[in-house]
Amino acid sequence: MFYQLCPAIYKTTKMFPKIEDFSLTSEMRRAALTIPNNIRRVWQEKNLIC
Repeated sequence: MFYQLCPAIYKTTKMFPKIEDFSLTSEMRRAALTIPNNIRRVWQEKNLIC
């Protein structure tokens, strides 16, 4: 499910005005890349504890 997030965010942000390229668009794309990594990290931590 979260692996579909990044392409969806990139597709959506392509429709944003060009003036947003270095602010909102950039911020959303960076966040979309970190979400799967954060989920993976939390799962790894929980599996190590249990």
